[in-house]
Amino acid sequence: MAKKKDEKARTKGKALVEFVLNRYNYSKTNMADRHAQWEEYYADYRGTQSDLKEAWQSNYVVTSLKEAVRTKLPIYMNILFPADLSKSFDIKPGEEEDEAAIPALKDIITYQLGNVGKDMGGLFNVGEGFIKQFEIYGYSLSKVSWIEKSEKGKTIFEGPDIEVCDIFNAYPDPVAIDVNKSWIVIRKPDVFVSRLRQLETQGVYHSILDLKDTSQPGSSDTTGENKINTDRVELLEYHGDVPKSLLLGKIYDEVQVNPFEDDYVRAIVTIANREVCIRNEEYPFDCGNIFVDASKDKMPNEQFGVGTGEDIQSYAEELTNAHNKLSDCINIITNPMAIMNQQKMAGVSGGIVIVHPGKVFFTNPNVENVTKAMAFIDTTAQAASLNPLIAFIQMLEEKIMKTTQAVPVIASMPTKEGLPDTLGATRMMQGNAAEPIKHIVKHCLEPWYQKVLEIIYKHDLQFFSKETAYRVLGKERGAQWLAEKQRKEIKKEDIKLAGNPDFIPRGVSIFEEKQVELANLLKLTEIAPLYMKPATDPMGNVQIDGEGKPVMVPVYNLEEIAKRVGEDMNFSDLEKLIPELREEREKKEAQMTANQAGVKSTTPAAPQQGAGRMIPPLPSAPAGTRPPQPQVNQGGRRGK
Repeated sequence: MAKKKDEKARTKGKALVEFVLNRYNYSKTNMADRHAQWEEYYADYRGTQSDLKEAWQSNYVVTSLKEAVRTKLPIYMNILFPADLSKSFDIKPGEEEDEAAIPALKDIITYQLGNVGKDMGGLFNVGEGFIKQFEIYGYSLSKVSWIEKSEKGKTIFEGPDIEVCDIFNAYPDPVAIDVNKSWIVIRKPDVFVSRLRQLETQGVYHSILDLKDTSQPGSSDTTGENKINTDRVELLEYHGDVPKSLLLGKIYDEVQVNPFEDDYVRAIVTIANREVCIRNEEYPFDCGNIFVDASKDKMPNEQFGVGTGEDIQSYAEELTNAHNKLSDCINIITNPMAIMNQQKMAGVSGGIVIVHPGKVFFTNPNVENVTKAMAFIDTTAQAASLNPLIAFIQMLEEKIMKTTQAVPVIASMPTKEGLPDTLGATRMMQGNAAEPIKHIVKHCLEPWYQKVLEIIYKHDLQFFSKETAYRVLGKERGAQWLAEKQRKEIKKEDIKLAGNPDFIPRGVSIFEEKQVELANLLKLTEIAPLYMKPATDPMGNVQIDGEGKPVMVPVYNLEEIAKRVGEDMNFSDLEKLIPELREEREKKEAQMTANQAGVKSTTPAAPQQGAGRMIPPLPSAPAGTRPPQPQVNQGGRRGK
């Protein structure tokens, strides 16, 4: 008797569909409560009105959550991402021989950071979206991949990319606390078929033709007329371990999988419309995982943290109720209102109700002439009773500010009362108020940024081809690179390190340094003119004025102080504010050009004395004389 064929035998494609759907449904069921909470916080952020109010009642929402997020978001961004991205991180080499390659690697990663998320507005827009999710929900997720874009067969861009994942469409393993330790399913609805066809020609997807008789789940079309040939597709993208036998051979081959016998490998599996497997391959990235998350105020046994939406939800709802109650009370007291018997209007100006501002009229519906039944109410007492309600509102607002840790906003036109005397004191006050935010950046967002940098470096080791040195390094260093390497391109070998480097985010430290340095520089501008010293000639002799007294010049370099203040305040076109900076840069460029041509400068610049002037390099001393010693300013800093 012939052995019957096992009824459980399926094609590899069907087995993969079932494999991914089981995990997706498992996570979706366990994430339902969490998503319901997040939807409430989303509604609080948007300021959704209540549908239980009467038409005459006040119905507005005090968007406390939005106010807190909008106040804190710029501070998060300014701390984590300085304007100069090269200052946002350092690279510590793992081996001594890697020291020489670190500068080029840092320049490459800085250049790449400036180009990630171009379709979304760049790194700062991507970072803002990530931090906004983080602040509202207490959790945010990003995907760091490598993308290549081409037009007419020519590559126009290739490099790492950071995508902020919508946490409402992210379904991680519910029992895994760390997203790096298990699998995750990303749902992508409404993907155009034309885009899938383009990626199919690039070898990313396959079997797109099998989607012609499918449609997205949950389609609003119940008749089935538009079910066929729809131009949008839902994707479920699975990242995690998969039985190796499902990835070998053809997708239409039959297979039987024993989860306790088969070997598992990390893979990407994509299911379209929950029916067709269009991608199944071993993980194409050497970094192991391309997802990086961040949680705020997370307990050790929790997968997700606590955001500001949860922190102030009860406070914000109570504040909204108090505001609406106050508005209703004011309307009752100040607006004209009347309760009348509409069927018996005799004696009231021919049937027209005459209203009296600030009065409420109560009438007996059984009387013939309502004018004789009107009772006037004095609302003075009701107005006085609003004071406790106003005080209650102020108390809630202060409580929300403390809970959200939002930095108090300094008005553009404040009163003199409570205003700091100097800008430095103002910045210091804001810096002190930002201490809780700096703590969150240091311990929640900087670890996320560090992992992002590590993934970008591993992507470069795997995919980096070459980049124009001039584009990455700029004019001066590009020319220096050409002189040293005898080529204009940076190759993978130039940035590949022997050891495993450590990436150190510097957002908080840079922010603190700038706060303290700016305050000290502003104080220094006040006292610097008080410190004077005798001016000397190139030979070191004290210069004497017409009255026989020494010519006095400032000890401090006022231009250097002004330059540092401008840099700390992120002024643009600083060379226009301090023209000597441009002159100094042009001299350096001319000197570099001369050195490259093998010509040494023989005409030293004459030293200039006087308040507020840069001190140029000292000339060489004539033969037989003692060379002039460099000037040492107060604090031990050598003059330029």
